[in-house]
Amino acid sequence: MKFVSALIFLLNLLALPTAAGETAHAKNERDRAYSDVSELFESLARKSEQGQFEEAAQLGVQAREFVLSNTREDSIERAQYFLAVAQLLSVSNYRRREALLDFSEQALTLYSRINEVQVDTLLKAHSLHISALIEWSRWSADSMSLDRLERAIRVAEKKAKDHVSRASGDLFVTMSRAANSKRKTKKLLKAAVDIYSLALGQNSGLTLWTRAQAARQESEKKNARVLLEILPLFKEDNESLQFKAAAQQQLSVLFLKQGNDNQSLEQNIAAYETLKELGIQREFNAMDYTPVIKENPKYPTAAARNGVSGYVILEYAVTKTGAVEDISVIDSKPTGIFDEAAIEAAQKYRYMPRIVDGKPIDVPGVKTRITFEI
Repeated sequence: MKFVSALIFLLNLLALPTAAGETAHAKNERDRAYSDVSELFESLARKSEQGQFEEAAQLGVQAREFVLSNTREDSIERAQYFLAVAQLLSVSNYRRREALLDFSEQALTLYSRINEVQVDTLLKAHSLHISALIEWSRWSADSMSLDRLERAIRVAEKKAKDHVSRASGDLFVTMSRAANSKRKTKKLLKAAVDIYSLALGQNSGLTLWTRAQAARQESEKKNARVLLEILPLFKEDNESLQFKAAAQQQLSVLFLKQGNDNQSLEQNIAAYETLKELGIQREFNAMDYTPVIKENPKYPTAAARNGVSGYVILEYAVTKTGAVEDISVIDSKPTGIFDEAAIEAAQKYRYMPRIVDGKPIDVPGVKTRITFEI
């Protein structure tokens, strides 16, 4: 769902016109998909509309020197460029971590210097930079990165104070990802819900979906109650229906964890029908098919005593109810040491049933690797 909002913002940003006289034609450049900054934006927008986010991000990163040479230092065009490329990097895997932090920081610095910039645009830049810092701090895990993230959040909160818009709500959702406790996460998401309610309406798709995310900080039973309460409130616009499908899938998982198989299947099928109404098919990749419920295997006593590690690769079928059957070992190391423990663990796995044409089906040939390490 974050991806949907990001894409809408990205296409709007790339569609912004550039001022006349602020770009220069590139000369003696081969194989360039643009001749000036406005054509660069058009190329980025075209690739984005076609879903070629990685290619667009690569093009944007490689155009850096060209943009710096053909825009004024504190121009809106330069700020738009850095923010657009940062947004592309956030939805693609091209040189993600360092480049995302660099481009988002440049965008925020530039927009902060422009007096005429709209508050929403500045808040979007803050939100993107905080997202980049969250990713960076989780990777580096040093105190300097965490301090930097905390400072960025404090500055952003001041900028967003008393401002009611979708952008300010998005900022609070982003900040919730950096929270170090359920209580703090819930507080920030509640603030986002309040802002979305005022800016978009209490029953907007984004408001309801954020309520669902706040409920995830509660017990599973309370979370399920909130989802059941908000599902009838979703409207029929495309964005709301996408959020509704996600809420139905979330509820299906909760019911499965609670042992309510029939209700879980009902919500799973409902999500399928909602996506079908949107003309969206849930892509199925057996490599990404992972259990909703899984149990850690028991480490064989002799192997643990002797410090033996290893793995077992299993193949099995997932039934219409999401249970596992017909388990076989297709590889293990050391041979035979961990096989029985792996099979016993897999027998307790539960999957979300795969839905095709509105009905659950069996999925043969599912593989999983279970690792045993001291």
